[in-house]
Amino acid sequence: MSTACILDPQNGQTFNGPVTGTTVSFSAYHTSANATSRVQVLSSPTADPSVSANWITLATATSAASGYNDTTGATVYPWSANVTPVPSAAFAARWPAGGLAFLRALTSDGYTHATFDDVTFDDCFSEVLGRPDWAWTDVTTDCGGLGASRLAVVSTSPTPLELPRVTGGIRFLSKKGVGSDAETNNYYTTINAPLTLAAFRSRYMVPTVGDSEAEVTATYYNDGDLGIGREMHCRRFAANANHGAGMACHVSNYGTFGHTSEADITAALNQATSRTGAFATVAMVYEPSRANNPVTFMVYDAAGNRSTRAGLDTRLANDTVPRNCLTCHGINSYVSVAGSTVTVANARFLPFDLDSFRYSTAAPFRRADQAESLRRLNALVKGTVPATTGISRLVDQWYPAGVNTVNAAFDGKRLPPGWESSGSDATDRRSLYDGVVKNYCRTCHISSESTYYTFENHADFVGNGARILELTCNWPAARLNSAEGGAMMPHAEHVARRFWQSGARAYLVTGLNGLNTPLAGCVP
Repeated sequence: MSTACILDPQNGQTFNGPVTGTTVSFSAYHTSANATSRVQVLSSPTADPSVSANWITLATATSAASGYNDTTGATVYPWSANVTPVPSAAFAARWPAGGLAFLRALTSDGYTHATFDDVTFDDCFSEVLGRPDWAWTDVTTDCGGLGASRLAVVSTSPTPLELPRVTGGIRFLSKKGVGSDAETNNYYTTINAPLTLAAFRSRYMVPTVGDSEAEVTATYYNDGDLGIGREMHCRRFAANANHGAGMACHVSNYGTFGHTSEADITAALNQATSRTGAFATVAMVYEPSRANNPVTFMVYDAAGNRSTRAGLDTRLANDTVPRNCLTCHGINSYVSVAGSTVTVANARFLPFDLDSFRYSTAAPFRRADQAESLRRLNALVKGTVPATTGISRLVDQWYPAGVNTVNAAFDGKRLPPGWESSGSDATDRRSLYDGVVKNYCRTCHISSESTYYTFENHADFVGNGARILELTCNWPAARLNSAEGGAMMPHAEHVARRFWQSGARAYLVTGLNGLNTPLAGCVP
């Protein structure tokens, strides 16, 4: 019965709006004509799926009399059904609002249909159909989902970000502690931060005698972390009387935080490409000759004057430099205060993930127009970190021809070697990496000094599974955990919103075998 499968819905499929009364449409195949299948829902996301009594039949469907052949002559017969997991509030436990519901289909003789993951199925199915001698068994074997015989559908409303705020609240960007204006001013004095953006550019961005390195710019909407339009400027600089050799960047920010629509993104991009309405500019410098603070952070306001604060989300739980920056720019970074001297250790520049950006449709700001500039930016970033870091390995992964090769192509689909597999779990690994790690974890975690937390290896991610599930699915407790500065993941507002509005929770729960863990179905 291995070729009986459900094409729709797929594991990770999302549904917005009220759960009560929502219809889920099944499109599936049976191995026999005129055969019955039962569509079932788990009585609760935390119920034991191995107990038959916990599965409730929602509908019974009959497969068609005629079907579809593969190249071996095997035939599958389609069937379909529309089901309502929560027909009224009395059945709300099956699919909590904002949470998960688990579904499956059984044949009359008790075999369960194979399921697929929304994030990987289309590419895998196309690859199978492209083979000259493909078979239906190839589809279920090669493209089968993380949940195997069951799938999770995801309610995306409400998210934790929409719930009433509580004392202590959701404290984004607070993993490194919450700073103060006094601390930031002492930090600026310690690093001799320029007073204005113009002074910053004069010190670091203007070529001097013998310094021919060109400035590199790129403009995009950063959908991978903060959710704002960005105008990036970076260049490598030579040593002079004011500083040693190194690399500097400054990025002007456009738009508003809390974007929820395409119109918001378009507006932010239009501001960025027209260079109008920048609300702040964040600057970073890498100067390896400095024994302390080799990587430094500065913020300039809309008028170009130095500021102690950089609001990076709507909550503003922590908006002081450098602590809010360090939340992502160095998993192992920390602030050290000795009197009025403030130093930062283990801070990192982060690489530019072209696939996580949104681009203008107008030249010269389209992705294709800027691919070479973004390659050069990644080459600059790689030059600021040791070759042994996850950041360096990620840049190499993206550029098979070498990031220092002119016009080298960016390949965002490549998996880290630690996630690759030639076995039956290859698609499962791809689903977990592409559906979770790549979009919601990697940007910050790749900066860790330990490979265990860079998530470059499938075994490490699974090994962290219990903690990952706790921090991503158990926000009601974690968001009040002041001991860890608001312990929840993802830890940036924009990424958290995207995470809760995606199918990522389904991949986590099915991929990390968390179905039997009391997670309340990942309910906000």
